[in-house]
Amino acid sequence: MLTTECYIDSPASAGGDIYTLALYYGNPSMAKFVRLGDILTDTNTNAYEVILPTSLPLIDGTTITVQAVGTNILPQQDSAYNSNIETPGQIDSTPEITTGGDIDSFTLVSGPNYTYRVSASWSSSSEANASIVGDSIVDESGKEFQIVSFDTPAVKWGDTVIVEESEKEGVSPAIGSASLFRGTNQYRFYQGTPITDPARTVAYNRDSFYQDLALSGGTGVVSFTKRQDTGVTIAALTPIGLDSVGKLDTLDVSSEDSSFSVVGIIKEAVDHTNDATVVTKGRIENTGLGFAFREPLFVSKTGVITDTKPSIGVDGFAVGDWVISIGKLIENSITSGQKDLEINIRVVGQL
Repeated sequence: MLTTECYIDSPASAGGDIYTLALYYGNPSMAKFVRLGDILTDTNTNAYEVILPTSLPLIDGTTITVQAVGTNILPQQDSAYNSNIETPGQIDSTPEITTGGDIDSFTLVSGPNYTYRVSASWSSSSEANASIVGDSIVDESGKEFQIVSFDTPAVKWGDTVIVEESEKEGVSPAIGSASLFRGTNQYRFYQGTPITDPARTVAYNRDSFYQDLALSGGTGVVSFTKRQDTGVTIAALTPIGLDSVGKLDTLDVSSEDSSFSVVGIIKEAVDHTNDATVVTKGRIENTGLGFAFREPLFVSKTGVITDTKPSIGVDGFAVGDWVISIGKLIENSITSGQKDLEINIRVVGQL
């Protein structure tokens, strides 16, 4: 971890050069990045190596066991964050760019690659605008995601950004507080052991992940099944998002929260309390939609698919409404004239 301000509470001898103490952090969220071998320096510059607990991650105020490095003396109690803790051996430890902010929303882009489309806001626009492919974000749970591409490179985080989960565990980004950073050659933000190729293979084939994401063949479909509790029947090919507690919900383009919650398309009509199949990526075959091939499709003011480009004063759209692109119709690869929906969902912007 980077050098982090902290204070030592209730230091006590555990015999010899071993001591116990409670550690509180200037940024409490940094507690989870403490690892065995990290070096704690008290207010008198005495150094101690973290040797326990072996149960990680920590939380703010956890009691830890340390061993004196050099001078064997009881760590100095401190209530003003005058101590610090860091991973030893860092060179150029300050990230090239770093800023805090919030992950506002995300959608799954690709199951096998653990890739997500993320919308986020950052405290420092200059740092955010300096970010490049390969930089990382860390969500409030400590999960790291690397930037794969910018949907609109000219505006960087002014639009959505494609990120990939670093550890390939199949865990989506957590909505809420986050950090954006670029490490140096000597220092990357997360100090856990990098994932190995064998571990990556295991992660790709993890049963629990494939229970949530049904990955099919020729149509490249990524989908998931989730109960719908909207109280009404949802028609086939309805764009769908999530409500504030994570349940499926129809979209309201006048709401920023609703628009950025879009997760996919309902494949087949589904009644209230039944399981819905939501397609997030790929192709839904033989849709029967009457729109022309190649024409871009959007979410209408009423929450259904339309080929009319949203514009102020057109089909009920008004200032402040959000434009959500769904994809387009393409010809089926086997049956001539059959219209398949090629899904490529993104929030384009606000009117």
